[in-house]
Amino acid sequence: FFFSSRRRHTRLQGDWSSDVCSSDLPLDETILKWFRQPGDFGQLRGPWWMGEVMRDLTALGSPLILGLLTFVTTGYLVVSRRPHAAWLVSLSAAGGGWLNFALKEWYDRPRPEVVPPLTVVSGLSFPSGHAQISTIVFLTVASVMARLATTPAQIGRAHV
Repeated sequence: FFFSSRRRHTRLQGDWSSDVCSSDLPLDETILKWFRQPGDFGQLRGPWWMGEVMRDLTALGSPLILGLLTFVTTGYLVVSRRPHAAWLVSLSAAGGGWLNFALKEWYDRPRPEVVPPLTVVSGLSFPSGHAQISTIVFLTVASVMARLATTPAQIGRAHV
């Protein structure tokens, strides 16, 4: 693929990259263990519904939700005759996905194995695809839609 050596560290990455690539960070372990029951790491800490809440929040960054949001927003922009904005939203989502894939390959950080996963997970750990791509998609959609918003005050000034 485009990265011949997965654990290649260059001066572009800086000193912190070796820490990020390491899968044995004490901070990671501490945070993961804090969210679990002290005697049973297979159980989440908190009320019975906490697992469902966390799953639902995580779903906001899932490929399905982000793909639907991108598709619906792009479709609306095309129907509204705003093709440049539609391209911006589509290319931002695709570019964010590619960037996340490239960074995961670059850092090659495995998922922590300190606690059992609550759902089926695959792929590398860093950077978080849910966090990175959802930030890119949600902020792009919000900024494009805010830019294209028309209010009565804006319409009134345009006709004067």
